[in-house]
Amino acid sequence: MRTTITIIIAILAIALGVSDAAATDYTFNATSGTWGTAANWDPAGGPPGVNDTATIPDGKTCLVEADRSVDSIDIESGGTLRVISASGDARSLAIFDDSTIDGTLKLEGVSSKPASLLIAGTAARRLDGTGTIEGVTPGIGLGTVLYQALCDDASCKLTIPDLTITGTVSIWTNLDFNGTVLVDDADDTIQIGHSSCATASISVSGGPSYEVEAGNLVFECVESIITLNGEPSWTMSGGEITVTDDCSGCAEAVGDFVITGGVLDVDADLCTGGTLDYRGPAAGGVATIDVASGVSATFAGSCG
Repeated sequence: MRTTITIIIAILAIALGVSDAAATDYTFNATSGTWGTAANWDPAGGPPGVNDTATIPDGKTCLVEADRSVDSIDIESGGTLRVISASGDARSLAIFDDSTIDGTLKLEGVSSKPASLLIAGTAARRLDGTGTIEGVTPGIGLGTVLYQALCDDASCKLTIPDLTITGTVSIWTNLDFNGTVLVDDADDTIQIGHSSCATASISVSGGPSYEVEAGNLVFECVESIITLNGEPSWTMSGGEITVTDDCSGCAEAVGDFVITGGVLDVDADLCTGGTLDYRGPAAGGVATIDVASGVSATFAGSCG
């Protein structure tokens, strides 16, 4: 994991060399093609650079085939932006300002080489829109990363009002999140928080919907699960939700847990003010709450 973080920080350090060129709003004009091909952008003068805005319209698919930096992105409904790693190289798209995703952002890592969306700088940022961030690479969430690098300060918060996050994605940033986390494939893992406590733990606020049907949703080193100040819902019909290795005491949550299948694996103290609605598994299924030795799980409690 430390190797992965080093790669991402090195990429971002290069991206931070902002030029003084005038800003341009570029629109991708190819049905399918690469970011780096100048002819794929209107007006002439592309591809977009660090001061520019890049728009991916309906029906267009843009492939980020090398490390790219841009001020902001606007993926329109029906548009697709793919960040694709090569077998020997990680790939990233660094954005410096608020962006909008109404279409699909696909992060397609290869083996241990992540495909990353980097939120550059240290200011709070937003990802607006009603689209989807999808991590394509199956397995542990190292291949695809949504990451706010070089910033562990509480002021560095990424606000996501209404996006859906699905597939295999690692989220390593403070979040104000009101969208949906959907884990619906046995090969998928969505990881929220750093997997090493060597860096500061993160917090999550807002009222997201966590829906786990198969696969894994993992909270690692998350400071209070999440200081969730909204009213999230936790619905699990299969797969596994794991709360592990909290760095700074009891993980706190609000919102009701509805468990009809799968495994709630509590490896760090968990306290929620919400209720537990345990309905048991469907015929032939499993619905389990597994609390590790020396760890407590409190529902409908007073957490502080």
